[in-house]
Amino acid sequence: MSKRVALSVGCVVVVLALCVLATRPDSLLAGGRDLKYVETAVLAGTVWDGQEIPLPTYVDGTVASPADCQWTLAPNYLYTDYKVMLQARCYTDPGSRVAHIFTEMTDHAVVPGGANYMIVATRVVDEPVQVEGSSWGLIKSRFGR
Repeated sequence: MSKRVALSVGCVVVVLALCVLATRPDSLLAGGRDLKYVETAVLAGTVWDGQEIPLPTYVDGTVASPADCQWTLAPNYLYTDYKVMLQARCYTDPGSRVAHIFTEMTDHAVVPGGANYMIVATRVVDEPVQVEGSSWGLIKSRFGR
C-alpha cells in the first residue's frame, strides 16, 4: 500500500512539473528567472570624411539609440602617394559617430577619404523577435551573391 501511495505522489509531482514546464518553460529552464531575449540590428556601408555613421533600425521600425550601438570603421579610400603623404587617419571621436578619414600631406594639406563601417545595435526584449520572410538565401539574393 505505501508503495502505491509513493508511486502516486511521484506521478503527481511529475505531472505538476510538466504542467509548469508547459506553461512557463523559460522560467523553469532559467532556474526560476525569467529569460530575456536579445534583438540585434546591423547596418553597413560607406561614409566620407565628416559624415556621421547612421543608426540601424530594429525589426519593429524603431531606430536604435546610440547607447545600444558599437561600430567599426575601416579605410576604403585614402590618398596614398607615399612621397608626399605624412600620415593617413581613420577614426571616430569618443562618444561620436562622425567619421574622420583623411591623408595629411607633407605640406600639411588634408585630403579627405572614405571608409567602410559596420554598426551593430543590441537591446533586451521580453519576447523573441519574429522576422518575416528572411533567410540567408533571401538576403544573399538581394545583394546578388
